[in-house]
Amino acid sequence: MTSHSTTYLIYISISNFGLLWTMYIRYDLSLKLDIMKNQLTQYDTLWSTGQCTPLILEMAFSLLSPCPFLCGVQITEVNTNWGVTIAYELNQIFLCVSLLRIYMLYNFFFCISKFMNPRSKRICHMNGCDANNWFAVKAIMKEQPYAFLSATIVLTVIIFGYMLRIFDGPLSDISAQDYNDIRNSMWNVVITMTTTGYGDIYPKSNLGRLVGVFLCFWGTFLVSFFVVTINNMLSFIPGEEHAYTLLQRLHFKEQLKLHAINVLGSAFRQRITRRRYPHDEARNFAAMCRFRAKLLTFHQSVDQVRTFCDGQTEIDILMSHLEHLREDMDSMDGRQASVEDNLALVVTFIKNLSSNLEQIPSPTATP
Repeated sequence: MTSHSTTYLIYISISNFGLLWTMYIRYDLSLKLDIMKNQLTQYDTLWSTGQCTPLILEMAFSLLSPCPFLCGVQITEVNTNWGVTIAYELNQIFLCVSLLRIYMLYNFFFCISKFMNPRSKRICHMNGCDANNWFAVKAIMKEQPYAFLSATIVLTVIIFGYMLRIFDGPLSDISAQDYNDIRNSMWNVVITMTTTGYGDIYPKSNLGRLVGVFLCFWGTFLVSFFVVTINNMLSFIPGEEHAYTLLQRLHFKEQLKLHAINVLGSAFRQRITRRRYPHDEARNFAAMCRFRAKLLTFHQSVDQVRTFCDGQTEIDILMSHLEHLREDMDSMDGRQASVEDNLALVVTFIKNLSSNLEQIPSPTATP
């Protein structure tokens, strides 16, 4: 390894120790701030509040980075599929792991956003929640989903494309798949995240396959977020929902009027058919079928209107009238015969009454 590389690793080590110190300061200042707000007592510590565990995990993850004393240390991988042995620099693997510390950049943007400032923390505390990173993620996904997802995808393609270049680059000459070209590595990341899998290029080393497995799950996670975002984009805002409901209501009311006219016309034609052809069962049955078909279409239109209307008073009244009309038409023959019999009885009664009146003598007649 050259002197420039050694100097570079020394600078990285110094920056790592500085990073660990700033992590401790951040957790300690957060504890003191909670004590000042009377959310904790002065006897509370990082250990008693449970903040020591995430601090240790974050420090341990930050220590996985290139170090000067690991220069020249290699690990080997025997690839039985291609019959070769691959040698990786340990610092190269730590470099790939250290690239995942990009999450700290996200934490920085979350902290300077309006969703984690003192005002947001006070409002969240009043409503029984915490203004933490997860709250900021949800809020940003509500406010700027496309910018957040686009930045995440771009960073994922760059970082994991570089990892595949490191892990599968030594097999480029044997497999005839040039992973030394970063563009091919990024292409593999894209088709893996989108679960496309053309098969033109794929990882062959064990570490490369491990990266591919992670990309499958991470890509599914991001794609699902895109689906939810597009669904929210196509959803109506309250004003649009009200306008759409009103337009549909007016449209189906117009259709309801036309269907009601058709039902009344069909009922009138059925009545005329019964009067003109009282003994033609086929013609009366066809008229009845047409009426019932128009009535069924009207019922369907009523159901559509009920979907977009709150009050159904006028529609219910109209339906009641049509039901009575149908019942009257079904019993029209029997009712007509009954009326005719009653009229005949009335006429007979009037004739008898008239003849009886004529037989009564006048009081002015002489004996």
